Amino acid sequence: MTYEQILAAALRLNKDQRADLAELLWLTVDRPEDVAQSWLVEAERRAEEFDREQNSPSFADEALAELRAKYK
Repeated sequence: MTYEQILAAALRLNKDQRADLAELLWLTVDRPEDVAQSWLVEAERRAEEFDREQNSPSFADEALAELRAKYK
């Protein structure tokens, strides 16, 4: 099968099947330990910003309310 044929077949899958396929494909591209390391680096960066008072934590409900208001 060609890439185009595989893509066309994948796009015919339902939403849940496409999500499962995407996750499985992603795991073959990026090793889980690399992902974990990337998140650790990001968490440390955010913690440093917070310690320097360059960033403040937000609660999910507050963040979602702001986004809803912005994109209404």
